[in-house]
Amino acid sequence: MKNSVTKTTSAFFEPALDYVVCKIPRWDLSKFHGVNHELGSSMKSVGEVMAIGRTFEEAIQKGLRMIGQGMHGFVDNHEIKIPNVPEALQHATDLRVFAVAKAMMMGYSVEQIHQLTKIDHWFLEKLKHIMTINDRLKEFSWLAEYYGSAEYSEFLEALETPEFSTLLLEAKTYGFSDFQIARALGLEAGMNMERAGLMVRKWRQELGIMPVVNQIDTLAAEYPAKTNYLYLSYL
Repeated sequence: MKNSVTKTTSAFFEPALDYVVCKIPRWDLSKFHGVNHELGSSMKSVGEVMAIGRTFEEAIQKGLRMIGQGMHGFVDNHEIKIPNVPEALQHATDLRVFAVAKAMMMGYSVEQIHQLTKIDHWFLEKLKHIMTINDRLKEFSWLAEYYGSAEYSEFLEALETPEFSTLLLEAKTYGFSDFQIARALGLEAGMNMERAGLMVRKWRQELGIMPVVNQIDTLAAEYPAKTNYLYLSYL
């Protein structure tokens, strides 16, 4: 059955949303000394970022890289000093998402974090998934040492094993940057992080792990969409 308005699109075959948008407020509270970082009903944000991906994990990690706080995603950031994690979880601040990451690294369960933050389990499970992938990447930290001691052809064979190549694709699918992967693998111990990130980029190119360009149907199939509203993803 054709749509009665457009006469071209089918009424029974409206598209399913195949992307996730994550909008995150942007704060500049760290620029001011003595400012209260707790968030309430008063306006404190100076804008927002919008990240698009095929999974929630990808979208939020992209967004966290853009909020202007020097972060690289949900994990593998510079050390944030949080003297009292339970208190940091209980109060809404501009850095609470990173307090959640800190708590997960310390062994807090999803239920414990939910009780302290009242954040929905669905979101916490997704964030826990990011942490799980990061832990699995750390199991391959031996690659950093092997890279410097083995012949490159032998090293490529190690990269091509299904255990690592599948994990690398999974990490990119769920929003890990090359920088994050390099840090999880411990490459910064032998080189600067800029070089380490480029090294991971070279490895995934060797494995054929490259992003694709996806287009958003901005008109939800009601009319033909001709606007190039594009985003990169690994799905």
